[in-house]
Amino acid sequence: CGVQAREGGGYKRPGRLQRGTLSPTGRSNPAARSFFLRSRSPGVQRIFLFLFIVAVGVGVYFLITSDDTPQGTTPVDEPGNGSGETTGGGLAGATGVGPDAVPELRRLDRPSRALVIAKHAASWPALVISVLQQMRAVDYRSWYLENAKTKEAGPGDGRGMAALEAQPTGQYLRDHDIEALFLDSLDPNALPDAFWDVVTERVENGRMGLYFRPSFYVGAGGAGVTQHPALSHPKLAALLPIARGALIQGTPLPGVYVEAQPLRVTAQGKRHPATRLVNNELASGKAWASTAAGDGAFATKFNYPVIDLAPGAQSLVELEAATAVPAIVATAAVAGKPRVIWMGNTDFGPRAYHVRSKDGLMKLLVNHWVLWLVGQNEPR
Repeated sequence: CGVQAREGGGYKRPGRLQRGTLSPTGRSNPAARSFFLRSRSPGVQRIFLFLFIVAVGVGVYFLITSDDTPQGTTPVDEPGNGSGETTGGGLAGATGVGPDAVPELRRLDRPSRALVIAKHAASWPALVISVLQQMRAVDYRSWYLENAKTKEAGPGDGRGMAALEAQPTGQYLRDHDIEALFLDSLDPNALPDAFWDVVTERVENGRMGLYFRPSFYVGAGGAGVTQHPALSHPKLAALLPIARGALIQGTPLPGVYVEAQPLRVTAQGKRHPATRLVNNELASGKAWASTAAGDGAFATKFNYPVIDLAPGAQSLVELEAATAVPAIVATAAVAGKPRVIWMGNTDFGPRAYHVRSKDGLMKLLVNHWVLWLVGQNEPR
């Protein structure tokens, strides 16, 4: 222990070892002697110094990058608590949310199935699919009506269920008990009447929820077409929460804005399960307020010009233009009734995809849509 007894009682400490010398115990240990002799070599000392610097650098790197993956983009595997709420952190239990907060996705209590049919691959349907990927309880498939380069139809990403080898049919919806159908930027006439018969049946009896994003539509069906064909489709129009849209003609075109218009939640939107980002109205309002702050604030230059809502429909998110314009509209949240969402805004702005907190909020919003469409996140 470095202390020696001396004559006459008491103790004395041995003289301090000279730098570069071994203690008596060390001298008797061949391994220690060998290591000691090697360590006095300048080359070995440089190697140890280099390894030390590398170790410190690696530690600093992992310290900086350990939280690069936001909670809103991590897979959700665990069962929920029956209400669609998470039991952990994020926004689920927050009473105040800042512009840099990154939310957690909410969980499904049971396995479910979703289908995405889009005109073509684009940023917004890709984000929807990424949310389905993260919700591990959801089996899903996707289909594109045309490839941007080849103009041919084909399957997109998917998990579980039978892989799509051809355009989905109404029978596919039945066979796989699809509970959430996402339709993006498509002309409903591209799908056969038999498909819409099954969609109508399943939506009306509450077996399946429906999401539709028209995207901005300017005469794609011919020079004389001035409204989205979904609004006049004999089957789809009857399901949508939109009764009438403005004719897209004239200068300036209705629904086109020179400056991006902010998107704001309505009083109904703070309560509706499709847009209630947090588990109470006050906290939901604060969460939505954070979407208007900082870089990537929610805004759009293109929003389908809605004039009248269908009876009982609710405007959940609106453009903060000269006069409020409905952007996200849904059927009323009544248990057992049809669950349909219309998203009239093209998206939430190009910067929102690149700001971590805003990207997380967009994904949380889609996460809520999935929960409500499959019938889990009903009003309480």
